[in-house]
Amino acid sequence: MSLTPIIANYLLHLLVCFTAILSLYGILLRLFGRQTGLIVSLILSGYPWFLRAVGWDYLDGFGIAQVMLMLYLLIWAAQADRVRARRILFAAGVVFASLLVSNLFWAGLLPSFIVVYHLSNAENQRHKVVFNAIWPALGAAALILILAVFYEMVTGNFNFIANSLSFTQKISDAAAQNNIMLHKYYGQMPAFWHALPLLVAVISIFMLLRKPSNLEYRWQLRMAVISYILADGFLIFYHFRR
Repeated sequence: MSLTPIIANYLLHLLVCFTAILSLYGILLRLFGRQTGLIVSLILSGYPWFLRAVGWDYLDGFGIAQVMLMLYLLIWAAQADRVRARRILFAAGVVFASLLVSNLFWAGLLPSFIVVYHLSNAENQRHKVVFNAIWPALGAAALILILAVFYEMVTGNFNFIANSLSFTQKISDAAAQNNIMLHKYYGQMPAFWHALPLLVAVISIFMLLRKPSNLEYRWQLRMAVISYILADGFLIFYHFRR
């Protein structure tokens, strides 16, 4: 049986879905253990909005998968030895560059990635963060160079990022228009889709303030809360900045 476009499309969406789920499992496996990773991953795999995001032809699912993979690589690098950490960080740079190429919107999550790696690294191997920043930069540069050469071979133009810039501008204009409509019909009330993330944030902060007797988990909770606040804060700013 030949690989038709529709089958290729299905396979691509399945790849995005499994990348996100397995990356989440890897994150929780390294932070909390197998049981937590398995239960949460199974819950995510049946979450309707996640399946919608990875199932339709848009950047939401790809972004979720790449962000999950990026976080997994950063946590893995912080727990690995120095030589292996460099290779993992190089791969993380490739993943982050792919995010930026798909949509420059994802650049707003960079502070969260830095916080995650810094806190994970401080708790584990304590690599030199500034020096290790070279490796993800090299990974990002390598992917951008490869894409530029390929795009030039196909179109005769190196500026492959022009499409991403144009798309980001359209999304920004649409977000500004949505903001106008929200203010018109809902006043200052935030978008409804922030309700569940806000609930997760409140519960996480409550757990952190409880100061659990097992100190092993306190740094994971601190890392999760700080990175979450940065990420969700950026999303709120993006939707309500005008």
